[in-house]
Amino acid sequence: MNLRFTLLLLLSMVGACDWSLVEVDRRTYACTSDAECGSGWSCQASVCVSLQTGPTALALEVYFSEARGTEALLVSGTAEVDGVLVNVFPTSQRPEVLTGARLPVPQTVRVVLNDSRAGKPLQLTVIGINADGDPVEAATQTVTPRLQQEMKVDVTLKPFTDTVEADGGVL
Repeated sequence: MNLRFTLLLLLSMVGACDWSLVEVDRRTYACTSDAECGSGWSCQASVCVSLQTGPTALALEVYFSEARGTEALLVSGTAEVDGVLVNVFPTSQRPEVLTGARLPVPQTVRVVLNDSRAGKPLQLTVIGINADGDPVEAATQTVTPRLQQEMKVDVTLKPFTDTVEADGGVL
């Protein structure tokens, strides 16, 4: 069974959130020219971005090893605000209930942010869990959302250790 899901997190100015499942445009986001992106899109910094204004959002394309048995993803985001690390959105699990079915690779998770988050670094943490709810893969990545644009972010999970080391990549 093909389990395809996405996650929508709507954030208020104070960081509270609400979410619902949505579909994500699966267009190829990597590019070298505007022609590769299609009508209404532009190639900027090797990534297709919409020319239309819309929500400040991240489309996380999550890659992981099917051999490790990932059945759900835990996604969270933190940022430094006035020198203090705060949750921009709390950890959310997708799918919410473990069904015993492994997830196909890749999975797309869409995070919609309040426009006030644009231009400010955000550290994402994605953890793949198995049927027992144990972490098997993880990654952290720092991104800087663009105002009223959806950015594609490739996240590659690595075998889980007790600490999740940031990959050092800044988008």
